[in-house]
Amino acid sequence: MADERTILLVEDELIFAQDLRNKLDRAGFSVVGVACTGDEALAFVERTPLRLILMDIHLKGGEDGIETAQRILSRFDVPIIYLTAYADEETIARAKATSPYGYLLKPVDDLTLPASIEVALKKHEMERLLKEGEQWLRGTLRSLEDAVISTDAHGRVKTMNPRAELVTGVGEERAAGTPAGTLLSFNGGDVDPLGLALREGRSVSCATRVSFFASASDVSMPVNVSASPIFSTSGALVGAVLVLRDLTEAEEMQRRLLERDEDLRKSLLRLEESVRDTVRTMAKLVEVRDPYTAGHQRRVAELAKAIAEKLELGRETVDAVFMASLTHDIGKIKIPSEILSKPGKLTDIEYMIIKTHPEVGAEILGSVRLPWPLDRIVHQHHERLNGSGYPRGLCGDSIMVEARVLAVADVVEAMFSHRPYRPSLGIESALGEVQSKAGSLYDPHIVKACCALFDEGFAFLPETG
Repeated sequence: MADERTILLVEDELIFAQDLRNKLDRAGFSVVGVACTGDEALAFVERTPLRLILMDIHLKGGEDGIETAQRILSRFDVPIIYLTAYADEETIARAKATSPYGYLLKPVDDLTLPASIEVALKKHEMERLLKEGEQWLRGTLRSLEDAVISTDAHGRVKTMNPRAELVTGVGEERAAGTPAGTLLSFNGGDVDPLGLALREGRSVSCATRVSFFASASDVSMPVNVSASPIFSTSGALVGAVLVLRDLTEAEEMQRRLLERDEDLRKSLLRLEESVRDTVRTMAKLVEVRDPYTAGHQRRVAELAKAIAEKLELGRETVDAVFMASLTHDIGKIKIPSEILSKPGKLTDIEYMIIKTHPEVGAEILGSVRLPWPLDRIVHQHHERLNGSGYPRGLCGDSIMVEARVLAVADVVEAMFSHRPYRPSLGIESALGEVQSKAGSLYDPHIVKACCALFDEGFAFLPETG
């Protein structure tokens, strides 16, 4: 593993290279080598782990810095910043094709140089984390027993998981770019969940039967089908995802219901408990990485459930609040552990990274089929009544009641518990905080119910070890 601040300088002007090396040394970076040609640079990368390369575009020898960068990037994942005294359009266009992490025009001043490097290193690290997250989610998708097909805005297939390849009889590579309607048909064409999702931009879910055109069998499959639109960050509809859950076994179980009603009831209970166990397992992912907040999600879930019951929100809502509370910090699995456990004050950049966890958590939970809208609740648990929260600045009733309950429980537990950067503030201070902000940040009815619980003797259970 490369040292966090090791840099290779690829520069054929030795005087400029030495001056640049001195500037980097003063900024706290370590220049582990200077290469004058592309071959020297590639040889150095092959034998020495690096965090960043400063690459002069114009080099001695048969190839320039852009060609050298292409050779390096074809084999190694290392960020590159270009150095150049020229900024003509043709050079910039060629350089862009290599996706550099910045450009520095010669001469380079003492302030621009370290700032550009720090930004490049941070960007590269965030991209690495994003790639890991994508691999994690793709691995989850591949392991699902449900058939999953994603399409573009015109209904043409983009991706399929192995289960979808199996049931349709068509491989992902062959299906890519073809209309989903050429692979399957629902209930003789009477229903079209995918078409509805794409035309109306809303999620559709129903039980029906599906036939696969590539299948040698004429027998249709009973399925629970869900189709959900996919929107870009600007709000444009860019595609949809189709999830087919094979209900063949469930249909057979239903047929036997009259004979084995009790057995079926127990089986469904076990299935529900399995889903709950899955949620609990996901909840533990954060606590494994962040020992300082071990038990935080469990205690928040206990209080949030009690508040929801106090408000008589109904069994389904109470369950949704409880399960969302157990996983509300799942998005922190993508936050570096050194930030989560940092004892001192966070920097602005570190705080911005922390603030991504509701969106990341919503993406993770949204990729798993669950009986509760956990992704939406988790996405909103840092929103506040007056619109000062994040990530979307929602306000008032636009925030789900489940998320409003979770927000109060989260703040009370966080202030009550010990943190690396401070001791416990006590339950009185915690309740005083939410009472003082009731009506501005927090739902006053929820705050009132929370305070009433503690007046009646509610207490956080101690850790059981």
